[in-house]
Amino acid sequence: MPVTKKQFIVQYVCELRDFNTAGVVAAHLGTPLSKMRQDYYPVHNDPDVKVNKSQLVAGLKAIDEVVSAIDP
Repeated sequence: MPVTKKQFIVQYVCELRDFNTAGVVAAHLGTPLSKMRQDYYPVHNDPDVKVNKSQLVAGLKAIDEVVSAIDP
């Protein structure tokens, strides 16, 4: 267990990435980020919202890092 503020920060604090378009589309469609592919997706009245592969890869990496920090 951490005793000092610095130890707490090292053990429990990490940066969280903003998932931008990929996160909005995944939430809107109810699709896990891991199941999405680079493509155009319909969101509300816009049928052409593009999700880039680089966004998906970065998002999945960020999720893995958070999970690893929680359950090392």
